[in-house]
Amino acid sequence: MRRVFVSLGIVVVVLGLAGAALLGRLSPPALLTPPTRGAVFDNVTVVEPGLSRWEGRRVVVEGSRIASITAAAPGSTPQGFLLPGLIDMHVHGADDSIDGQADLFRLLYLAHGVTTVRNTGGWQVQLEERDRIARGDIAGPRIFACGGLIDGEPPVWSFSTTLEDPEGADALVAAHVAAGFDCLKVYERLKPSVLAALVAAAHAHSLTVVGHVPQRVRFENAGIDDIQHLRGLARSDGREPILDPAENLHLRLSEWAGLSSERIDFAVRTSIEQGVAQTPTLVLFDRVARMDRPDALIAAPDMQLLPRFYGELTWEPRGSPWYDDLPPGTWELAREAFANAKRLVYALFRAGVRIHAGTDIGNPYLVPGASLQEELTHFVDAGLTPEQAWMTATLWSGESLGLKDLGRIVSGAPADLLLFAADPTLDLAALSSLQAVVADGRLYSRATLDAAVETAVGHYRGALYDRVSMAIGERRRAAVLAAAREEATR
Repeated sequence: MRRVFVSLGIVVVVLGLAGAALLGRLSPPALLTPPTRGAVFDNVTVVEPGLSRWEGRRVVVEGSRIASITAAAPGSTPQGFLLPGLIDMHVHGADDSIDGQADLFRLLYLAHGVTTVRNTGGWQVQLEERDRIARGDIAGPRIFACGGLIDGEPPVWSFSTTLEDPEGADALVAAHVAAGFDCLKVYERLKPSVLAALVAAAHAHSLTVVGHVPQRVRFENAGIDDIQHLRGLARSDGREPILDPAENLHLRLSEWAGLSSERIDFAVRTSIEQGVAQTPTLVLFDRVARMDRPDALIAAPDMQLLPRFYGELTWEPRGSPWYDDLPPGTWELAREAFANAKRLVYALFRAGVRIHAGTDIGNPYLVPGASLQEELTHFVDAGLTPEQAWMTATLWSGESLGLKDLGRIVSGAPADLLLFAADPTLDLAALSSLQAVVADGRLYSRATLDAAVETAVGHYRGALYDRVSMAIGERRRAAVLAAAREEATR
């Protein structure tokens, strides 16, 4: 569900507040400077979720890789627990139209232990950001980029690439590969024949296909390698797309609220037989289930890490036609849907279906990094142990991305590591004991990350930035709502 509610908009309106001169004063301060690669952890307990743990180990990082894992130096003091960095398998890029939101998002990922993200709907700018991080020009998690959404007509989002003829699939995928993207994202309104052609072309180029099961396609016929948000699993039919957002959301929630044990069994069996992975984004189900109480969402502690305009303007649902037109009982359905999604996730995991941790950052009231940690708690609520939840965000996600030993702690593996004072695979409350983050071989201490977050909050929540960004956001929101109301009356 990609920014279902209120779009951030496209054009910045400066509102006559001294224009570029004033916006120049809003440029974010330098938050993190990437350090030289290299690190040593002596006398740590190495924990590979789902695989093993070794006490008293010395782990040496050289360059971007783990150089060695040996016995700890005699008499050295235990440092804590060393785990692989977390992987968020479903994010979208920050909106940079006011100023450096991408800087803030990258910082928040690292500050919460997220060292890899898969962008499931970015454009060329994501490739540029990916390369700048890899070179050490800027600090941030490694990025795998799927490119823009590929949809049918009319697309859910106007910025999508549309394809109506299956004969165009080969050329589209070839251009995608030539641009340097790592995966292919398919979306809601593709025709069955076009989806099949895209999947075949992507597989011919060894590209993973991720996305939503399009509305016209049955889940068992989709051929998608990694289904996002469990989309399509709750319904047994294919149908013409429902264009009205409120009607579409209410129907989808009704299907989820009515999810039967027989349908769960079918979804599990089909996923196993076809080798389909699932990125459930339970945290997104949670946000939808609480969207009737936006004030509580705005007041959440993690939301204080973002500029105020996100919660109070960009993501504010009240006043939007899709929200105001929802029939009575919608939010009760949403809460039943969330409960049933957790039932399905547990059944899938118990049967051996590959589950990936992801969040859909970019959607309302989801905070980079913090929401991935929350996703792990939802997995535990669904029935997984803390260590099994960690496995979905490390080992299994790393294996699916195709970079050898990503998500592991072995010699030669990518050096993405987290040091904790307490073991978070025994109790997720220990996530708060994070002491250091190594991202692609670059070590960031807890003190460094905390200082950067404090600087960021001081800037983005400061009086000048807040005043101007809220003014811009109010003008933008008025324009977006006016366009939405006009569209709704057609």
